[in-house]
Amino acid sequence: MKAYLEAVKLNLDDKPLTKKILAGYSGINDNELLEIAYDAYILKIRSTVPYPVNKGWKTLIDFTARDNPKVPDVKVEEILDDSIIRELDQSGFIKSLGLR
Repeated sequence: MKAYLEAVKLNLDDKPLTKKILAGYSGINDNELLEIAYDAYILKIRSTVPYPVNKGWKTLIDFTARDNPKVPDVKVEEILDDSIIRELDQSGFIKSLGLR
């Protein structure tokens, strides 16, 4: 998780490198499209601290339940574990990276 958070910080600090990485993974070389991808994925999605979201897990459970009859019995509270990210947040590690 620390490495992931450090990668998020690198993405925010080094836009040219991040766009190069996005290009490599997506196969997109159009700078305008890479700018859009950077703004959407890096600035709007990845720039936040990745606490798990109950609603997101509930959506995943509902989606998976269509193919697996056991899944509707799963409770979000039983599988959601934010202890690692919470510990990194409370310890000041996340703040030290300048993430929100």
